[in-house]
Amino acid sequence: MNVDGMSPEIATERTYAPDSRYAWWRLAAALGLSTIGGVGLWSTVVVLPTIETAFASDRGGASIPYTATMIGFAAGGIMMGRVTTASASSSRSCSAR
Repeated sequence: MNVDGMSPEIATERTYAPDSRYAWWRLAAALGLSTIGGVGLWSTVVVLPTIETAFASDRGGASIPYTATMIGFAAGGIMMGRVTTASASSSRSCSAR
């Protein structure tokens, strides 16, 4: 047995291939999903001049809702991270009993 508990036969079968076809596929999938998911964050900036004219406001007044949304995303991300951490730590303490 090796130090990690694997037999030498299994250890030789598992080769590390950082540039495998599967790794490139995962990279393309992650890039595509993040592009599609993140377009909502930046689409408001593109249409901001139209929003200014539609509501007869200056650039500062038109960008306040966008700023509030980004602050909400940040606060929500921090809050969900804490909820997830608390949930994970409570499930670990329950399984240890």
